[in-house]
Amino acid sequence: MAHGAQKRAIVLVANGSEEMEVVITVDVLRRAGIQVLVLAADTSAGPVVCSRGVKLVPDAYLGDDSVRIATYDALVIPGGAEGSATLSENPQ
Repeated sequence: MAHGAQKRAIVLVANGSEEMEVVITVDVLRRAGIQVLVLAADTSAGPVVCSRGVKLVPDAYLGDDSVRIATYDALVIPGGAEGSATLSENPQ
């Protein structure tokens, strides 16, 4: 980016997230020069299983003390019925 600090975004994922919405969003943001963190809503380690069975390995997990969400410029929440339900039920 030409001016100022690099922009940063979190893409929040959960089991059942729509994989195309996750992967395409991450790709477009990174091509635009935005630093992207894929953050799993689950606090356990391991891959997230998306709506069509695609497994994604997140960069970090919700509740990870090293992730300071307030320092990011954007939060992206991809669709997917099961993923949305999982996210809405997460107390964090």
